[in-house]
Amino acid sequence: MRTRRLKGNFGVEISDIDIRKSDNVALILPLLKKERLLLIRNQDPSLGDLKNLASLLGEPLQFASGLVRKPEYPEIMVVSNNPR
Repeated sequence: MRTRRLKGNFGVEISDIDIRKSDNVALILPLLKKERLLLIRNQDPSLGDLKNLASLLGEPLQFASGLVRKPEYPEIMVVSNNPR
């Protein structure tokens, strides 16, 4: 796993890690607690993979607005600059 600080102390970018592997949570969790925001590029997890990751990191919360939630996974909020 490699890390790189984002501009303006916005958080940390992580690369060379597969977030679908639960063993990697031990690497991610301390960094998340310290930095509060992690940018993990070049991943293609399913919604189930994301829910599993969130459950391993802590108790997922349902976001209030239904506009950015997936109905089948209310714990997942979509934040993207990709128009798809």
